[in-house]
Amino acid sequence: YKGVWSSDALSATMAAGTTSAALGTTTFTVRCNNQSGYTLSAKTGTEAGTLASGSNTIATAAGNSFAAGTAGTSYWNFKLGSASNGMTIATGYDSAIAIPTTATTVVTGAANSGNLNGGQSVTVTYGAGIDNFQPTGTYTGTVVYTLAAA
Repeated sequence: YKGVWSSDALSATMAAGTTSAALGTTTFTVRCNNQSGYTLSAKTGTEAGTLASGSNTIATAAGNSFAAGTAGTSYWNFKLGSASNGMTIATGYDSAIAIPTTATTVVTGAANSGNLNGGQSVTVTYGAGIDNFQPTGTYTGTVVYTLAAA
Protein backbone atom coordinates (compact mmCIF):
# COMPACT_ATOMS: atom_id res chain seq x y z
CA TYR A 1 0.00 0.00 0.00
CA LYS A 2 1.26 3.43 -0.91
CA GLY A 3 -0.20 6.71 0.22
CA VAL A 4 -0.69 9.88 -1.78
CA TRP A 5 0.45 13.34 -0.65
CA SER A 6 -1.81 16.34 -1.14
CA SER A 7 -1.47 19.72 0.62
CA ASP A 8 0.92 18.34 3.27
CA ALA A 9 -1.40 15.41 4.04
CA LEU A 10 -0.69 11.73 3.40
CA SER A 11 -3.73 9.58 2.68
CA ALA A 12 -4.13 5.92 1.82
CA THR A 13 -6.81 3.27 1.68
CA MET A 14 -5.82 0.07 3.48
CA ALA A 15 -7.77 -3.15 3.85
CA ALA A 16 -8.18 -4.88 7.19
CA GLY A 17 -5.41 -7.38 7.88
CA THR A 18 -2.76 -5.48 5.92
CA THR A 19 0.43 -3.62 6.76
CA SER A 20 2.68 -1.16 4.97
CA ALA A 21 6.10 -0.31 6.38
CA ALA A 22 6.48 2.41 3.74
CA LEU A 23 3.06 3.97 3.37
CA GLY A 24 4.62 7.30 2.45
CA THR A 25 7.76 9.38 2.81
CA THR A 26 8.63 13.02 3.13
CA THR A 27 12.01 14.70 3.06
CA PHE A 28 12.93 17.68 5.22
CA THR A 29 15.64 20.01 3.97
CA VAL A 30 17.23 22.25 6.60
CA ARG A 31 19.12 25.41 5.75
CA CYS A 32 20.55 26.70 9.00
CA ASN A 33 22.84 29.63 9.74
CA ASN A 34 22.98 29.11 13.51
CA GLN A 35 26.59 28.64 14.59
CA SER A 36 25.54 26.26 17.37
CA GLY A 37 23.58 23.95 15.07
CA TYR A 38 19.92 22.98 15.26
CA THR A 39 17.43 20.37 16.40
CA LEU A 40 14.42 18.89 14.64
CA SER A 41 11.77 17.64 17.05
CA ALA A 42 8.64 15.60 16.42
CA LYS A 43 5.46 14.76 18.30
CA THR A 44 1.97 13.54 17.55
CA GLY A 45 -0.71 16.17 17.18
CA THR A 46 -2.77 14.61 19.97
CA GLU A 47 -1.88 13.88 23.58
CA ALA A 48 -2.86 10.22 23.15
CA GLY A 49 -0.80 9.83 19.96
CA THR A 50 -3.61 8.17 18.06
CA LEU A 51 -5.22 8.34 14.67
CA ALA A 52 -8.94 8.81 15.20
CA SER A 53 -12.17 8.16 13.35
CA GLY A 54 -14.93 9.28 15.67
CA SER A 55 -14.41 7.29 18.88
CA ASN A 56 -12.31 4.62 17.10
CA THR A 57 -8.54 4.96 17.34
CA ILE A 58 -5.26 3.50 16.09
CA ALA A 59 -2.30 3.80 18.47
CA THR A 60 1.22 4.74 17.47
CA ALA A 61 3.57 1.79 18.07
CA ALA A 62 7.02 0.52 17.17
CA GLY A 63 7.72 -2.24 14.66
CA ASN A 64 6.24 -3.44 11.41
CA SER A 65 4.47 -6.57 12.55
CA PHE A 66 1.11 -7.08 14.15
CA ALA A 67 -1.43 -9.86 14.68
CA ALA A 68 -4.01 -9.31 11.94
CA GLY A 69 -6.38 -11.70 13.74
CA THR A 70 -6.03 -9.97 17.11
CA ALA A 71 -8.09 -6.89 17.94
CA GLY A 72 -6.22 -3.83 19.19
CA THR A 73 -3.00 -4.44 17.27
CA SER A 74 -3.45 -1.79 14.55
CA TYR A 75 -0.62 0.76 14.56
CA TRP A 76 0.96 3.76 12.85
CA ASN A 77 4.59 4.89 13.18
CA PHE A 78 7.58 6.50 11.52
CA LYS A 79 11.32 6.11 11.01
CA LEU A 80 14.03 8.50 9.86
CA GLY A 81 16.81 7.77 7.41
CA SER A 82 19.08 9.06 4.66
CA ALA A 83 20.40 11.89 6.83
CA SER A 84 22.92 14.23 5.21
CA ASN A 85 26.49 14.47 6.46
CA GLY A 86 26.50 16.64 9.62
CA MET A 87 23.03 15.48 10.72
CA THR A 88 22.54 12.89 13.46
CA ILE A 89 19.35 10.85 13.82
CA ALA A 90 18.54 10.32 17.52
CA THR A 91 19.06 6.80 18.85
CA GLY A 92 16.26 4.44 17.85
CA TYR A 93 14.60 6.73 15.32
CA ASP A 94 16.24 4.96 12.37
CA SER A 95 13.86 2.02 12.99
CA ALA A 96 10.06 1.96 12.84
CA ILE A 97 9.19 3.56 16.17
CA ALA A 98 6.16 5.02 17.91
CA ILE A 99 5.80 8.72 17.26
CA PRO A 100 6.43 10.54 20.55
CA THR A 101 3.47 12.23 22.21
CA THR A 102 5.65 15.04 23.59
CA ALA A 103 8.17 17.07 21.59
CA THR A 104 11.27 14.91 21.26
CA THR A 105 14.48 15.69 19.38
CA VAL A 106 14.75 13.26 16.47
CA VAL A 107 17.60 14.94 14.52
CA THR A 108 20.46 17.25 15.46
CA GLY A 109 22.69 19.28 13.21
CA ALA A 110 26.22 19.97 14.36
CA ALA A 111 27.57 23.48 14.87
CA ASN A 112 28.23 25.17 11.53
CA SER A 113 26.99 22.07 9.70
CA GLY A 114 24.17 23.72 7.79
CA ASN A 115 24.72 24.10 4.07
CA LEU A 116 22.91 27.37 3.41
CA ASN A 117 22.72 26.82 -0.34
CA GLY A 118 21.89 23.15 -0.71
CA GLY A 119 20.76 22.42 2.83
CA GLN A 120 20.85 19.13 4.67
CA SER A 121 18.09 16.58 4.36
CA VAL A 122 16.53 13.70 6.25
CA THR A 123 13.74 11.42 5.05
CA VAL A 124 10.80 10.34 7.21
CA THR A 125 8.95 7.13 6.31
CA TYR A 126 5.49 6.47 7.73
CA GLY A 127 4.07 2.99 8.30
CA ALA A 128 0.75 1.48 9.35
CA GLY A 129 -0.87 -1.87 10.01
CA ILE A 130 -4.61 -2.54 10.24
CA ASP A 131 -5.89 -5.57 12.14
CA ASN A 132 -9.00 -7.47 11.03
CA PHE A 133 -11.12 -5.95 13.81
CA GLN A 134 -10.37 -2.27 13.19
CA PRO A 135 -13.66 -0.48 12.49
CA THR A 136 -13.91 1.02 9.01
CA GLY A 137 -13.46 4.76 8.91
CA THR A 138 -11.38 7.71 7.85
CA TYR A 139 -8.67 7.93 10.49
CA THR A 140 -6.82 11.21 10.83
CA GLY A 141 -3.88 12.40 12.86
CA THR A 142 -0.90 14.70 12.66
CA VAL A 143 2.79 14.81 13.35
CA VAL A 144 4.16 18.20 14.38
CA TYR A 145 7.77 18.96 13.49
CA THR A 146 9.69 21.86 15.05
CA LEU A 147 13.03 23.22 13.88
CA ALA A 148 14.95 25.13 16.55
CA ALA A 149 18.39 26.55 17.20
CA ALA A 150 20.55 24.25 19.32
